[in-house]
Amino acid sequence: MKLILVSNRLPVNIVKENGGFRYTESAGGLATGMRAYVERMAGQKINAMQITWLGWAGAAIDESDQKKVRNEMVSRYQAHPVFLAEELMDKFYLGFCNKTIWPLFHYFPSFAEYEGEFWEEDFPELR
Repeated sequence: MKLILVSNRLPVNIVKENGGFRYTESAGGLATGMRAYVERMAGQKINAMQITWLGWAGAAIDESDQKKVRNEMVSRYQAHPVFLAEELMDKFYLGFCNKTIWPLFHYFPSFAEYEGEFWEEDFPELR
């Protein structure tokens, strides 16, 4: 069986330090809940499961380092990072996801806010 998880964050964050990278477990949210499920499923011998996880790695990575980081995350964590600039991620996640999508899908439509800068400015082809 193959399980493909697509989430905002990967179960592993990248921390840039001393010219290199360190990988740490993501804390909280979907990544934590799904990590427990994935580990349980992987530990069951009955169902061999191939797991692929796609999401943001938690930091902006220079283009010159992206191939190295991608290869390491795939081989160590079966995680496929999506590389986004911090500013774009802030607008998308802190803005669009938290202020628009989250209230709509958690039965709080009166709290939903939509601001064009969280979406349209970064995607001019959608105008």
